[in-house]
Amino acid sequence: MKTLMLCIFTSIILLTATRFYFHTAAPTSPQKEYRRTTLAPPRTRKTTEQTHDAFYQTIIDTNIFRPLGWRKPLKRPSYQLIGTITGFKTKAVILDKQSNQLHTLTIGDKLGEATLTEVQPKHVTLLQKGQKTTLRLTQSFLR
Repeated sequence: MKTLMLCIFTSIILLTATRFYFHTAAPTSPQKEYRRTTLAPPRTRKTTEQTHDAFYQTIIDTNIFRPLGWRKPLKRPSYQLIGTITGFKTKAVILDKQSNQLHTLTIGDKLGEATLTEVQPKHVTLLQKGQKTTLRLTQSFLR
């Protein structure tokens, strides 16, 4: 047992001594001086971003994860006349198809950018940016 301990102790001393010797005896090289050089200005990212946008636009337009029959939302609001009330207090009930909301309007009320100008039993007139739009009643409850 003593010989085994002696062998281990000797090998540890030899390893430590060789490490110390080679660490101090290794020739040291003088450190080099490096100068900074100016590089050319980096390219602007706008050109690469525009290129990537154009490249990926096809993938964005035809996304495979959209449900079947999906269509782009309409930019302009689309309205449908649901019903009218004529008489002392004339009113029109209009459905905004894009947001699926019902609006009850009287003459002069605004619906988005359009203003209700006329209410008749079967149609209403909206004025938007100087252009008249007529909404007609498509279904009648009582004929």
